[in-house]
Amino acid sequence: MISLNNKIVRRICAILVGLALLVIIASAPSINSESDSREQTQIKTIEVSGTGIVSMTPDEATVYLGAQTQSANAITAQKNNAIKMDKVINALLGAGIAKADMTTSSYTMYPVRDQTGENITGYIVSNQLKVTVKQINKTGDIIDKAVKAGANEIYSVRFTLADETQQKAREQALKNAAKAARSDADILAGELGVVLTGPLQVSTGGGTVTIPYPVTMAEKRVTPINPGDVTVSASVSVKYQFK
Repeated sequence: MISLNNKIVRRICAILVGLALLVIIASAPSINSESDSREQTQIKTIEVSGTGIVSMTPDEATVYLGAQTQSANAITAQKNNAIKMDKVINALLGAGIAKADMTTSSYTMYPVRDQTGENITGYIVSNQLKVTVKQINKTGDIIDKAVKAGANEIYSVRFTLADETQQKAREQALKNAAKAARSDADILAGELGVVLTGPLQVSTGGGTVTIPYPVTMAEKRVTPINPGDVTVSASVSVKYQFK
């Protein structure tokens, strides 16, 4: 009885081993087939990039100006500053600057100490205003009116483009960048003897570069402001498929 059972076990083991070998043999061609398929469907690409630049005369200026006051008493320094800034804002309103084009960009108050650094001798209050000048030829006159009204700090003047103008300039810069990228791709394809079949991936970047203009407090009738061109740039990266 025991020997019969052993024979049956040996037969079952032999059958299982045979089935395992059949599975291995049958699966081997399938693996090679998948590998060949992947090689045949491999995508060949050329990746290029282009930059487009558009220079334009700015049509908008941003002026950062303000008033600084100092007093032995913090409340007095604050009140004096408020009086100065009210005069500055009213002068700018009278010069044609809309209230919406004037925003507070910074407000600080800090103590002044003696040489020992232990005793407070006074307080300084500084109020900075961001002014958008939409009539760029009046920028110098706006600065002069603000100083005459009490502004004693001119931080910077930046020239840029209005939103609509900037958008149009960026569109043109993108077109220039796309043309430059395509031109490079065509040159490479020609040299390599391949044919481009279409873009697979496109990404863009770039922005507007504004030009800061340093202002000096000179005794002149109108502060001279000579803005340079504003450069709008855009970049495009394109991955082309070829065959």
